[in-house]
Amino acid sequence: MRFAIPPPVLTALRQLHAGGFEAYLVGGCVRDDLLGIEPHDYDIATSAAPEQIAAAFPDTRLLLAGIKHGTVTPLLDGMPVEITSFRRDGPYSDGRRPDHVSFSTRLSDDVARRDFTINALAWSEHTGLIDLVGGVEDCRNKLIRAVGDPDKRFGEDALRMLRALRFASVLGFTIEDCTAAAMARHAALLDHVSVERIAVEISGALQGTYVSAVGHHPQVLLSALPELLCAYPEHTAQNLLHAACVVQSLP
Repeated sequence: MRFAIPPPVLTALRQLHAGGFEAYLVGGCVRDDLLGIEPHDYDIATSAAPEQIAAAFPDTRLLLAGIKHGTVTPLLDGMPVEITSFRRDGPYSDGRRPDHVSFSTRLSDDVARRDFTINALAWSEHTGLIDLVGGVEDCRNKLIRAVGDPDKRFGEDALRMLRALRFASVLGFTIEDCTAAAMARHAALLDHVSVERIAVEISGALQGTYVSAVGHHPQVLLSALPELLCAYPEHTAQNLLHAACVVQSLP
């Protein structure tokens, strides 16, 4: 990691390792560090089960709201450090969260359930960077690619389509062809996502430096913002690119 890791995060990694468990930084912090962007959020994934995570931090205040899904958050020097057990997700009947999860001791199981390859990287002091799905190459090529089957990823959680738009807008990446095609096929699933969740992702996407990228995915954009049909009834890519650029130019 090129940027300094906060001491409480290093403490958590080292305590888990001292207990005989694998523990890695995962997700956005590893991606951002690789891209030369200073991370602001740090997540840890571990081979320890939730009760083993808790036992690794005796005499430490623990936040347990996410323990059902494997997350234990110790407060270390006042900093909450989110630690989640490796897991396999069950079906997503509500299109948002898995109905149930099963915990695993294998990093590969945890990587397989993640949304995009650029978010499926892992790092520890003992192993360095681990890339099981081609995320490093996709970072180099500025591509957003679903992990595994994109139809399955978006069927599990339709909001991932808007996350893809946000990453494209913020990072200046292109959505890989098979991933983009699956987004177009499943755009209607956004009808079942709450307005609040859509608003958070759309707001981030429309504030990115490369916001014009969102106009290249009209089915997703129109499903998220059906109001655009009134302004752009023909909803051509050119019109939606214009709408995105207008938003970008606003003060």
